[in-house]
Amino acid sequence: MIYYIKPWIYPIILAIEMIFACIIPYLKSTHDGDVKKDFPYISDTGNKGISASAFSLLFNIYGFLAFINITIRFEQIKVNYSYQKSRPRYIVNIITTVVGLISLSGMALVSTFQDLSIKRKAAILEWILAFLVSFYFLTFIPEFRHYDWRIQLDETNIKSNKVDINSDSIYNVGSK
Repeated sequence: MIYYIKPWIYPIILAIEMIFACIIPYLKSTHDGDVKKDFPYISDTGNKGISASAFSLLFNIYGFLAFINITIRFEQIKVNYSYQKSRPRYIVNIITTVVGLISLSGMALVSTFQDLSIKRKAAILEWILAFLVSFYFLTFIPEFRHYDWRIQLDETNIKSNKVDINSDSIYNVGSK
């Protein structure tokens, strides 16, 4: 028998698994005395012994669950906005999916290979990517100044709990 899991459960499972992936190697490595109990880097907890295996296994499971989550979200957005024939949304959906999958592969590399030189190179690439992505979004600030963002709510729709975020009566975005 095939059981159907509702799509909203996957992010919850992902969050719970991330908590376990961080706590279990930390508890094991502090119990064994491999790291100090204060505030170690999460990747330091998986450097020695069984905690390294638990760290790699749990983070690779997290990566697989995140892959499922990203794929489901990609399909949801593709189906929900297919009627609008919006090319920019389609392109942004593909780009965010690719960036998510690249991030997951980086996480899998960091969790699997415990060598310090690889971690240092991965950290440098992480920071470069973070700054480039941040600067990319900062380039949109001058364009957003030309728009007047307003939310208009119809009181009868609020009282009857019929608020549709896609209707034109709810929000109005116009150029100045």
